[in-house]
Amino acid sequence: AHIEHYSVKSGKSVNYADALETYQELKYLRDIYSQVAPKNAKFTLNLEKFFFKYLDELCLMSARKMLPVVQEAIQHDSFEPLDLNNGSGYSSSVLDIFKMINETFTMFKSYGWQNEVHLAEIYTKLLKAASDALVYYSARMMNMIIGDLSEEQLNAPSAATKEQNRKSGAWI
Repeated sequence: AHIEHYSVKSGKSVNYADALETYQELKYLRDIYSQVAPKNAKFTLNLEKFFFKYLDELCLMSARKMLPVVQEAIQHDSFEPLDLNNGSGYSSSVLDIFKMINETFTMFKSYGWQNEVHLAEIYTKLLKAASDALVYYSARMMNMIIGDLSEEQLNAPSAATKEQNRKSGAWI
């Protein structure tokens, strides 16, 4: 509370990374306290309630970055399989996107947040952002495939042309 009061007074906001680092240190102290305190002693500071706004800020920032990461992955993809011999028949953008999603969820799990309602809210926001990013990726890939198929149809000889070539002996 003192830090927030000072930040409001000075006009500077508390950095979410610093706040969440402080949360982890205080959580560690809470764990030690629960090990050494008498059985009925209660740790009176609700860390999750106080620090949730910083976790939520990190969540919103992470969610906003998902779509640009997908766009950049598409832009830099050669659309060639990574390694067909080892079962990696997908392109680099697929790997980049799912790696980013996995790393995001792993980061939030690493905080060891103790409030299940807060976690549900955070994971819901992250899942929505990941879902939106994957829908965008799927739509872009579908449009690319449809475009490729349309070009093939335009460039492919018609059935009449094939029949004409067969009759003229051009097929030999």
